[in-house]
Order: sequence, then C-alpha cells, then structure tokens
Amino acid sequence: MNILRLIIFQALWYLFIKYGYLENSFLFPLIAIIFTGADKFFFNTELKIKNYIIFTFFLILSGLLIDSALLNLNFISFTNYEKSYSPIYMWSIWIIFIPYYQIAFNKFKDKNLVAAICGFLFAPFSYYSGSKL
Repeated sequence: MNILRLIIFQALWYLFIKYGYLENSFLFPLIAIIFTGADKFFFNTELKIKNYIIFTFFLILSGLLIDSALLNLNFISFTNYEKSYSPIYMWSIWIIFIPYYQIAFNKFKDKNLVAAICGFLFAPFSYYSGSKL
C-alpha cells in the first residue's frame, strides 16, 4: 500500500511543479490538503490528530522558511516570480511532503547519520529536478 501512496504523492508533486505557473495554482494547496487528509484518515490512524496537525504546521512553516531563505539568497529562483516568499504551489509540495516523511523516513529511525546523509544528497536533487520541469 505504501507504493500506491508514494505514486499518488509523486504524481501530485509532478503536477504541482509542472503547472505551478498557472493562474489557478492557488487551488494546489487545497488539493494537497485534501489528499494529505485522506491519507491521514485511511493510512495513518496511529498518530493522534492533534500531533498530526502540530507536525503538519511545523513542517510547512519550516519548508516555507527554507524556500523563502533560498529564494532571497539567490540559491533558487522561480520563473516570472518577483516576491520575497516562495510561490503558493511550493506550499503544496510541503503539504504533500507529510505522508512522504512518514513513509520514507520511518526506515531511518535510530539512524540519524544515514538520514542526514540522504537528506544532504537528495534534497538538492529534488530542487534540481523540479527546476528542470
């Protein structure tokens, strides 16, 4: 079942990146919330809703801060985008990262060094891949 979940969220990631420039991209966070909520309801029943919401809030906030900092430091850029905070379609990607986090990173429990190395290697690759789309 985790494979199906990963495929769904990878497809959403692709759609958000590919079509983030569209006028109606403000709907992407709503779509992301619906899919993430459905994932919580159907597959993630062991985590209490209060903890899930707190985790969600801090994950999204940290993602927005990271993207905005990288944007303002000129490490990343977005086509036809002049604001000092990340575009709204990027917010959607951080929202759908919540199920990814639990599926992928549960394998790294008690393996902090391996998790840090993988994050160091694959996070920039994710940004690079998105920039090519």
